[in-house]
Amino acid sequence: MKKQFLLHLVFVAFAFGLAVVLTLPVIGFVYGCIEAKGVGDGLDSIFPRIFIGVVCAVLTTFEGGRMPHDFGVTAYTDLRHHIIPTFFSLSTLFYSTILLFLAFLHFIRRRKRQS
Repeated sequence: MKKQFLLHLVFVAFAFGLAVVLTLPVIGFVYGCIEAKGVGDGLDSIFPRIFIGVVCAVLTTFEGGRMPHDFGVTAYTDLRHHIIPTFFSLSTLFYSTILLFLAFLHFIRRRKRQS
């Protein structure tokens, strides 16, 4: 019982750690993709939006949750109020993915033992 609890605690810690590392880049990427100006609409603007999203993900991470408006650093958009909901959403997503993966592995092992 104690071994299962410790294993469960490791999975929770891994999910929380991964969420801590990826929270700011995800916020910046989503903000960059949504607020991309001058790229147009339609299917031909997908790759420029993704590129701007990646640039904004890096800048948001370096700036600690503040995104410069015009890259001249005259004004900032504060994205820090999105950190807590994004953190909990990502940690829940990662933890449920880990549990589903482990359930799948358990199913495969049990099926191999039966045959």
